[in-house]
Amino acid sequence: MKLFDALSFFFLLTAALHASAPPPTGTVVPGPKSTYQWMNYQITLEKGVVPKRPNVNGMNIEITDRLTVTQGTKILKELEKQTLSIDSLGYRQFQGDTEPRPYLVVGSYSGGAHCCSGITTFQLMPTFKEVFAYEGDGNVNTKSFAPDAKAYVEITDPAFLYWHGGYATSAFVTIPLEKGPQGLQVCQDCPWKYMDERTIRGLAQKISEDTELWKNAAEQSSRSTWSDGFYPGEVVQVVADLTYGNKAALAEEFLDLAWPKDAPLKDKFKKDFRELMVKNPYWIPLAKKGYKLPFETQK
Repeated sequence: MKLFDALSFFFLLTAALHASAPPPTGTVVPGPKSTYQWMNYQITLEKGVVPKRPNVNGMNIEITDRLTVTQGTKILKELEKQTLSIDSLGYRQFQGDTEPRPYLVVGSYSGGAHCCSGITTFQLMPTFKEVFAYEGDGNVNTKSFAPDAKAYVEITDPAFLYWHGGYATSAFVTIPLEKGPQGLQVCQDCPWKYMDERTIRGLAQKISEDTELWKNAAEQSSRSTWSDGFYPGEVVQVVADLTYGNKAALAEEFLDLAWPKDAPLKDKFKKDFRELMVKNPYWIPLAKKGYKLPFETQK
């Protein structure tokens, strides 16, 4: 038997044996410490064990958590963050996997007003290794479209945070990512979020009639902070969601209905939106696949 065939057989046999094994067990011992045993790994999560220490800017970092993965007496990985959590431990199949695999998925939060949330995923077989990680503004979660469907990682597109507005008024556009050869990549087979045409038209009418929304947008645009234009997050959100959903024509219809005729900057919004998206690393793979941007005449 060739070496490659022998290794493949060993991996499949080991996976089959573990697939029928009981799920990982967790024990919470007195104090802020949890220990999980699965296969031949021990995962320990300690809360608030690392004291404050100055960072490069001289500021104190909050008390952090520590996660340790060991195999026998060997420490395979140590993570320290302000907040750590074990999001899942067991067999999962991510978008990009051909079959379920044993994973340890760790959630994290590094501290700050709203940054940064993260996720780190380790594969446990045939060897322990980090397969992907992400950290950024907004929420970072693993999700599935259905209970038995493959999992994906949902992030907030950072391109729209602070885009022509403050953080609180930003559009929180979510992006599904899948496991790729070099880590996480845009999930091209995931259904993107968008609403049906009737809902879109109703929402557009409601936004166009929101006089306070457009009054605030005009006032913000008159200030030096947003002299290049303040765009309502409610409008940006829908246009971006429809664009990522490959619904360029519906995005154009929505904007025409939602943007009042007497409100300025509509054409500038179209131009700015296209310029933002053509450089967006999450849009580029979709454009190569054939997805179209709205507002073609604004090039």
